[in-house]
Amino acid sequence: MKLYGKSKIPTYVKVIILIVIIILLIFTGVSIKKDNKLNFIEKGIKDTVVFLGETFYAPIKFVRDKVEIYKDKENIYKKYKELESEKENIEQKNATISELEKENNELKEVLSINKSLNEYERINATVVSRDVGYWYDKFVINKGSKDGIRDKMAVVINNGLIGYISEVSNHSSNVQLLTRKTLKTKISIKIDLGNNKYANGILEGYDEKNGVYNIEGISYSGEIPENAVVTTTGLSDNFPSGILIGYVTSTTTDNFDLGKIVEVKPSISFENINYVTVLDRKED
Repeated sequence: MKLYGKSKIPTYVKVIILIVIIILLIFTGVSIKKDNKLNFIEKGIKDTVVFLGETFYAPIKFVRDKVEIYKDKENIYKKYKELESEKENIEQKNATISELEKENNELKEVLSINKSLNEYERINATVVSRDVGYWYDKFVINKGSKDGIRDKMAVVINNGLIGYISEVSNHSSNVQLLTRKTLKTKISIKIDLGNNKYANGILEGYDEKNGVYNIEGISYSGEIPENAVVTTTGLSDNFPSGILIGYVTSTTTDNFDLGKIVEVKPSISFENINYVTVLDRKED
């Protein structure tokens, strides 16, 4: 009668276990021998044990190597992120330095204005508001009637006239830029013809398409040279003589062929203006 539920170890398994035990005992004996010379059987046993050891150790070594590679990649990635962060910080610092240099240059221009125009008091101001929709029309400065600002005063930067005061409140004022299509306040100008000769005219407005001022009412019938310097005449109390307007680019005639229209390229850029000087004629 056979009993179920109890498993017997197969004979071939017992034989394999016995052989392994014998091999281990022999290898242990070989390991403690004083004589290092091994016979053929001992060499075979030792090589077999080493082979088995390497075979079992290989997966462990493989996993360990993969872990080391992963750690190296992780360290490299951390270094990369640190360098990327440092690069962003450097770029931000460079942008800040560039902006500070720009402001410094603008302040130098204001100081340069202060060394000229001795007949006028200079009121330095900062642009505090500029509407994107009216970028080339007007902006607001941080000086008003409490600071001595009045309507129609000339507003300049180092490279020339940019506009005039159009509205004044106690602590701020609107500046009307010369880049408006039609100016309410006309500005008397003169064109340098050379040899102490000048042609007078009126700055009427700005041609946004071509990026030039339109000068009309020219009092000269001869040829006006290209690149001739255009400045203010000083015939108005608000606009001193000699403030640079720009340079002649071309001359045409009006719709009736009766008068000249001179196109003048502005001497300044109206893109970024942060600091300005308002001119006030000194009282006698």
